[in-house]
Amino acid sequence: MKKLACASCCSTLVFEDRDIEVEDFKMISNLTRGGLKFPRPCTVHIVLITKLVVEKLSAGENAQQFLSCSNQRLIVSSTAVSLLKEDIDIETCENGHKPETVVKLVVNAATNTLLNNYCKLKNDAIQGEAQKKDAARKAKTFKKK
Repeated sequence: MKKLACASCCSTLVFEDRDIEVEDFKMISNLTRGGLKFPRPCTVHIVLITKLVVEKLSAGENAQQFLSCSNQRLIVSSTAVSLLKEDIDIETCENGHKPETVVKLVVNAATNTLLNNYCKLKNDAIQGEAQKKDAARKAKTFKKK
């Protein structure tokens, strides 16, 4: 949303104010404080497809080859955009921005977030293993004394 300065394109991707059919609306209205934006179904679909691409590429037999590539972001974003070409539910806006441009911006933002989360999860797993080994070594040393 930060790179997309077009108000028409932004309104295509998110709801500014969403009427949520909930009995106790006070809690949601207090949480939003007027600044929270809600994604439209097309935005959720784009992010979901991008998430599935990241999961498929980073799991199983694909993981080693994917991680050895130099530009994972380009691989994920180009794959997701090619999968979304037929499913684009967005029209050209009044300022002339094409749907492909808007989809690429959303896919790139989702790709950055998803790959960042993936790296953090991998680093946490590595750190957890190192801490377990360190704790076992310390316990073994302590028992010797």
